Amino acid sequence: MKKMFFVSALAVGLLSACSNDDVAVAPSVPEGPVAETGLVPVELSMRSPMSIVTRGMGTVGGVGEGNANNIWRGETLYFNMYMKATASGTDTLGVSYWENGIEGVNDPVRVANFDNEPIAITTSMVGENAIVQGVGPKYYPADASRHDFFAYHIDDAAVETAETSFGPCPVLNTEYDEEGDSLARKSVKFRIDGSQDLMVGRANSDATADCFSAKSARDGVPTPVIDMRHLLTRFSFEVVAGDKTAAGLEVQEIAVVSRCSGRMLVVWHPSQAPASDLEKIIWDETVDTLVLMQRPVNEEGATEYLQELVPMDAVTLTWDDELDLAEDTIPVGEALMVEPNKSEYEVRVKTKQVLDGGGTNIFWSTGIIRFADEGNAMPGTSYKVLVKLYGLYGIELETSLTSWYEGEDITVDTAE
Repeated sequence: MKKMFFVSALAVGLLSACSNDDVAVAPSVPEGPVAETGLVPVELSMRSPMSIVTRGMGTVGGVGEGNANNIWRGETLYFNMYMKATASGTDTLGVSYWENGIEGVNDPVRVANFDNEPIAITTSMVGENAIVQGVGPKYYPADASRHDFFAYHIDDAAVETAETSFGPCPVLNTEYDEEGDSLARKSVKFRIDGSQDLMVGRANSDATADCFSAKSARDGVPTPVIDMRHLLTRFSFEVVAGDKTAAGLEVQEIAVVSRCSGRMLVVWHPSQAPASDLEKIIWDETVDTLVLMQRPVNEEGATEYLQELVPMDAVTLTWDDELDLAEDTIPVGEALMVEPNKSEYEVRVKTKQVLDGGGTNIFWSTGIIRFADEGNAMPGTSYKVLVKLYGLYGIELETSLTSWYEGEDITVDTAE
């Protein structure tokens, strides 16, 4: 049985890419001759986003400013420090390194700074500020070269990985233009299943012309701060009985059709910076049905945040005959992260109903989430979809759009 339901979004609320939780990456200071060379340690801060996702584990953090759940829980981000201008001022894009003049060694040893380095971040380490550290010391080169800082979160969506000194890490690929010429951009290939939150961040280097360099650090320029940006659109779902015919109706699965694979830009030269968050993903044409999942719960009944998501529990709708209204609106699953910038999304709902006279009927209903008035769904935006079910004879979908700061409810009634 096929039924259509439609959604119009009347307003769009944007997800903030930062909060007051700072993450400082503090390098260790080695002993011996290196400490006396005048090298300047690299210090890096990163603002936590409103929502963070770990490997296929759904949204971590709170919806709304000041939410107590807006914390890092040990998620892994990959950090890169790239030289953007040589000491002579020539534009470039290469991994940043410093030279370690080890005693007894004729030639200094080049030591990379952040080179696609995975770092697990947790706010609870020191309360509000999560102090984390990469492997080994980090220093600006002792010259006039300038550098940029990047971080990205890919969850378990990386298509290509390679063994590194840190273990398996996503492969960074050079981007090329239509003529086949290389660009000053790096990307990683991905494939999402709806449970991963793709994020990219770059430190703001507009403070002075010297940012970021040994000189800017000595001059007291503020520590580089990386603001993480969410690149996907987020849907959360609730279900409710539309009338008494839906009493006992079991909702078993919810899914959204979306493109699911492509390349995410994670490093770039300022001259080739993406114009918007939408341009940080290059989608291919692979389409998949992304199924809503949920967080696991441990034996004590507590939610597990650092475990992979599990299939959604089926929920049964109820109806109060005396009051003639639904008893509960039931949140289902975690959330789905899908391709942004679309005006319509196909939604599929699997339900089971006990038939009069015995027996059951399992069927899929198909509908459309539509953003006709306000344009396309935006990246970094969370939309709440309330599905009203009416048994076999009809489905109505009521949708509320909720910004991750604040939001409005939208109700749309449609015919079959």
